[in-house]
Amino acid sequence: MLDVFFGWRPSMAPSGHRHASPSAVTLGRMSKTGKNPHAVALGRLGGKKGGPARWAGLPDEERSKIMRKTSKAGVKARLTKMTPEQRSAIARKAALARWAKT
Repeated sequence: MLDVFFGWRPSMAPSGHRHASPSAVTLGRMSKTGKNPHAVALGRLGGKKGGPARWAGLPDEERSKIMRKTSKAGVKARLTKMTPEQRSAIARKAALARWAKT
């Protein structure tokens, strides 16, 4: 009968006492988001790390590699959104700027 309502069955402990399975015990403590609030609180004890903290710990070479990769992805995404006329106008401006330097 209990498994119909709660999705779990009580089991017998070695001592002979009945207890609920661990999933049933934690089920009552889950928040509306599906996360255990106690685990969330423990995770926040060290503070939020976030991007800036992780970025500061990276060596310069690794940072530059990541920035190069993301800039290439951004250029590629912008190029796919442009029309051929827009791309040729940008290329023309770049060529004129290069020729002006000489």
